[in-house]
Amino acid sequence: SNEINFIEHVQIELDMEYTKRGDLAINLTSAMGVRTMILQERPLDSSKDGFHKWKFMSVHSWGEKPAGTWKVKVRDMKGTDNTGTIKSARLIIHGTKEIPHHVTESGGQRVYNDEYNKVKDERDERRKNAVHLEKFTQGLF
Repeated sequence: SNEINFIEHVQIELDMEYTKRGDLAINLTSAMGVRTMILQERPLDSSKDGFHKWKFMSVHSWGEKPAGTWKVKVRDMKGTDNTGTIKSARLIIHGTKEIPHHVTESGGQRVYNDEYNKVKDERDERRKNAVHLEKFTQGLF
């Protein structure tokens, strides 16, 4: 199945002409509203070649749900007399149908999207119970 419910990484394939590509900055906003800098302005890049079928990649959206509207924003950070044309932009999403198995450095399970509140509530309840237990055992001795 090609069904993707959880993102692992995304790519933007950009085909564009531009008179000085080093003046460009590119941001991607996911369907869930997470903003990612895909490309930062590069003052030493004076190429006039633009980007031809260039793939930019990010893992910033790891664990997000892919459905919805994504936005790509291309800006000239110098505001000079540069000119260009975006011929095409394509979003490529890589991910899994099932929640990825991932263990954090502390040994805990990584929390994804809808699970967050459920897991947070359970964790808060355990902490509250642990504090009550600690106060109870202190009173015994």
